[in-house]
Amino acid sequence: MSVSYQERRARRLSQDTLVEHPFSSLDGSHLENPFYVDLMNTAPIQRLKKISQLSFLYDKSPGDRYKSPFFHNRFTHTVAVAALMEQVLKDNGFSEADMAIGVAAAFLHDAAMPAYGDTIKLLDPQALDEETHWQDVVNAKVRSLLKAHDVPLERIDEIVKNKGVMGKLLDITDRIAYVSKDFHATSLESFGQRFNTLPRPSLKSMNEATGEEKEWLLFYYQFVERMGELYKHVKVDKQSGQVFFTDSTKLGVFLYFRALLHKHMYLHPHNVGKDAVVVSILSSFYTRETDVFPSTDPSLLTPQKLRKMTDFDLRDLILDHGSQSQKRMYAMSAIDSWTPECERFDNIEEATLREQELLRDESLRVVGKRAIRGFKTGVDYLVKTPDGIIPYRDVHKNISRIIQEEEEATHGTYLFYVKKNSLE
Repeated sequence: MSVSYQERRARRLSQDTLVEHPFSSLDGSHLENPFYVDLMNTAPIQRLKKISQLSFLYDKSPGDRYKSPFFHNRFTHTVAVAALMEQVLKDNGFSEADMAIGVAAAFLHDAAMPAYGDTIKLLDPQALDEETHWQDVVNAKVRSLLKAHDVPLERIDEIVKNKGVMGKLLDITDRIAYVSKDFHATSLESFGQRFNTLPRPSLKSMNEATGEEKEWLLFYYQFVERMGELYKHVKVDKQSGQVFFTDSTKLGVFLYFRALLHKHMYLHPHNVGKDAVVVSILSSFYTRETDVFPSTDPSLLTPQKLRKMTDFDLRDLILDHGSQSQKRMYAMSAIDSWTPECERFDNIEEATLREQELLRDESLRVVGKRAIRGFKTGVDYLVKTPDGIIPYRDVHKNISRIIQEEEEATHGTYLFYVKKNSLE
């Protein structure tokens, strides 16, 4: 029995409005506001279905095993951020008009993400920044919807760039959404459910811990199943404009899990090396100068073009126009356990000297180097205490130190290269 167009459309719409936010009561719910559904159905947002959330990242699990690549995309992330933003604004008593503005910003915050996401942004961070250039992808349909619901582009711009109260809320809901989803997809989560092999903080043993440390450790081993609920503890003081958390223990555990993701996945040398390979391949196709090269050249990549392409378009470009060695490197980068040779240095000067040595070796091909200077830990988030609203780092100094140590462990300058005979 054939299925009508209306039935197919209804099924797709039901799938699109589904909120995928693990570890929370929001998971499995649906966006229902007609304005949000219409905005979600515009071309710039629908394109995100074909943009991977984690690009070429793989999960390196305990025992040097590698998990398959991640398949969740920027679209499901965007829907989750929009749902979280709506709920936080509602819980804090914002008006319907303000909620429309905040949720619209959540939908558009990643709309200008280039194909291959954060990997390709390494080519040209300024020109490919999605927050700076989000208006480049706002088409007539999006503008019409925003105008019909009295949503000014200027307000969206402020929020997407994390300015003001709503900008802070977008930053928080964005982090809660990606940490919950990414952690759910990793081996850390599956191991964590058994509580015996989850990476543990360097605190005293449970028997020796007291006070703050014991409370934190107890919650740590129970938190995996409720990680996504942190949004319930995000509050706004509308008079002062302060955004803060009402449960510092839950915030601390969340920040620790987020630090683990950065250390063991986002900034792990294995994944940084894969990024370097892909950037090395695509750099030969990329230019900002569209007036120098004809825009009709099918192999040409520009910032504007990348904001309209999908991951599949970029893959096809490499396969259609890349050299044999580029195609070989691209294919190898898709193998979970493969990564280029890697050497770590304390600074860029040492890495550059070593690079010059390697360039003289005709059997090797240098594919790139990258200086990693860590990530924002979030310990400066404000929390509510009996003594007032103060930074988390001033409330839980020991836990903040542990989180900071995880961040510092990611620092380093890496040089990546491959053997030329492996590309033949």
